[in-house]
Amino acid sequence: MSGENSPEKSIICAKCNVPLTLGKVTLSYLDNSFPVELYKCPQCSLVFIPEELA
Repeated sequence: MSGENSPEKSIICAKCNVPLTLGKVTLSYLDNSFPVELYKCPQCSLVFIPEELA
């Protein structure tokens, strides 16, 4: 059974063409910062923001 935070298929970075890995990032919104774990590229640090958070 797959967990809510693990994609069934790997998410690939469009820029680097490598799989994204789960890592800590800081989101900022309306002068507030939120530390969260999201999928990001290990090479260029591009972060995948799922539709639920957008």
